[in-house]
Amino acid sequence: MGSGRRIAATLNRVGYLHLPGGGQIVVDGRYGYVGHMAPPHGTTILDLAEPAHPRVIAQVSVPGDIHSH
Repeated sequence: MGSGRRIAATLNRVGYLHLPGGGQIVVDGRYGYVGHMAPPHGTTILDLAEPAHPRVIAQVSVPGDIHSH
């Protein structure tokens, strides 16, 4: 078994938020930024102050042929 599987086996889900088309994710302090690779294209900004209950605080939309990340 590779080390990636060992690390994944120790992860615990804290919260969940359905975000279609999610791609790259960056967390900075209490905020999360999700760059969407598929519709809805753009970036979603999350408030992660309560990790068990993440919430969308903003969405930046872009045309489908433009990447926001």
